[in-house]
Amino acid sequence: MSVRQDASRYRYDDFTERSYARLLRVARVGYLFERFGTRTAAPHILLRHDVDMSVHRALRIASIEAGLGAQSTYFFLLHSEFYNLLEPRIAIMVRRIAALGHAIGLHFAPGFHGATRGAKELARKARLERTLLADVAGVAVQVVSFHDPKPCLLARLNSARFAGMMNVYGAKLRSRYKYCSDSNGYWRFDRLEDLLDPRLHPRLHALTHPEWWVPTAQSPLARVRRCVDGRRDATLANYAAELRRDGRKNVGA
Repeated sequence: MSVRQDASRYRYDDFTERSYARLLRVARVGYLFERFGTRTAAPHILLRHDVDMSVHRALRIASIEAGLGAQSTYFFLLHSEFYNLLEPRIAIMVRRIAALGHAIGLHFAPGFHGATRGAKELARKARLERTLLADVAGVAVQVVSFHDPKPCLLARLNSARFAGMMNVYGAKLRSRYKYCSDSNGYWRFDRLEDLLDPRLHPRLHALTHPEWWVPTAQSPLARVRRCVDGRRDATLANYAAELRRDGRKNVGA
């Protein structure tokens, strides 16, 4: 398949900042932007962002949403290979996202702890992560999503609450909402734009990942490379800045 065919099939043009802003403008005509746990009977959309790769992108998307009057929930990983929540710059960004009016949730990776562990042990680990994330974000963490959940895990952990938090994979919530996801950089089920009709879908649960929504249209792999290269360049720049600050040489630069 050619590059052009891939771009058309996987809708690269959908995943830009401009396209996301357009989706929000369309959505706000017929929907309320609500948080998990809402009891409204009006048509509404739950905007959920699982931040797998880029807190920088998360902050950018959060800013776009705030500018258009939308609120959403950002779920952060403590075991990402792409970012570290304990880095000062990253922690500041998480707090800025919360300050924009968005909710902060835990993106919990059962596989890190051993997905064969019992539910009680996984819940204990999740409570520890919740405490750490709340400390980093400076706000309460009331909701959890699972990272890369396998069907067998969802069958076991499908109660409304997990580790004292609302479970976005709870069976009741999943049954009540029309769901769509951009996992892996393309629409895996339905295209969000095609679902934005409150008469047909009065309750929507839209999962997006901020790293996929970039300034210009790119392939999913190019977007992943963008995250990797950006982290590399920032790390090198920070190292060079530390040396300059301490009056040391950056040998080989």
